[in-house]
Amino acid sequence: MKKISQFFIENSKFTLVVTLAIIVMGIQGLIKMNSESFPSVDFAQAIVTTRYEGASASDVETKITKPIEDKIRGVTGIKDVRSISQSGLSTIIVRGDMDNVDDVKEVMSDLQRAIDSVNDLPADLRDDP
Repeated sequence: MKKISQFFIENSKFTLVVTLAIIVMGIQGLIKMNSESFPSVDFAQAIVTTRYEGASASDVETKITKPIEDKIRGVTGIKDVRSISQSGLSTIIVRGDMDNVDDVKEVMSDLQRAIDSVNDLPADLRDDP
């Protein structure tokens, strides 16, 4: 170790050239490095909203949120289901299990089929979930 140090001390011009070369190569590497500030990421999340005008929060929960949740929970590949029932509005947030499922699109289409198969919703809904 002492010999290496002594070599670089005695050859200061060589040390300077090596140092500058390392700095220049580092700067070139930083310039050519690919990085994205906002990479595109798919979180496999679906939000199911249903409007039921004039209904109380408890009616929305029992008549809309619970039947849809029951069908959604039967779909394989779902990580978790969260819901919010407000006066006149049901919001269900579904996250897919990206770690254990190969095809997230298939899970999302199964989810859509499950939502479409709910048939005990109130008849006076303006729009489908």
